[in-house]
Amino acid sequence: MADDVLEPAFRAPDGWQIVDRGLDRHGVADAEKSVAVYNNFAYREAGDKAPPARWTFRGLPPDDYRIYVTWPFSEPAEGYRSPNTENACYTVTDGAHIEHISAAVNQQKSPRDHAAGGKSDNRLGRPWLRIGEDIHVSAAEGSEDGTGQMVITLEGEDGGRLVADAVCIERVAK
Repeated sequence: MADDVLEPAFRAPDGWQIVDRGLDRHGVADAEKSVAVYNNFAYREAGDKAPPARWTFRGLPPDDYRIYVTWPFSEPAEGYRSPNTENACYTVTDGAHIEHISAAVNQQKSPRDHAAGGKSDNRLGRPWLRIGEDIHVSAAEGSEDGTGQMVITLEGEDGGRLVADAVCIERVAK
């Protein structure tokens, strides 16, 4: 799993803001007080033209993987500056930059309530949305250890706040 603040797996370019609700003195997030994984997330306000957020997973053994995403959702509310976007786009590519998945997600809905053809799951006490079908990761060209990589980008265009929280990949046993 890669959270929105775990470098180098996650990268939010200039223009993205980090919200850190903080952890308790033991480094544990209080699920009652936050809807974000580890109590933090990154966002880009509506109208900002910052580059996409990016999660990179390196050193992956060649195999099939499932991808899950989560975000703290927000519905339109009176007086709320900017609800989440209705048109977030997650794109999944491999080390050869071949696109395997492009999934539109309405971030005004909870991953649990989403109806974009994905499947909801509960992990770490939070709802997650599975995007796309399983993808195969091959060894990267020139890889000395025979491993591959996967890159997930997030961007949106419609005027709502774009939220990057966490991505979870799961190796699928065959």
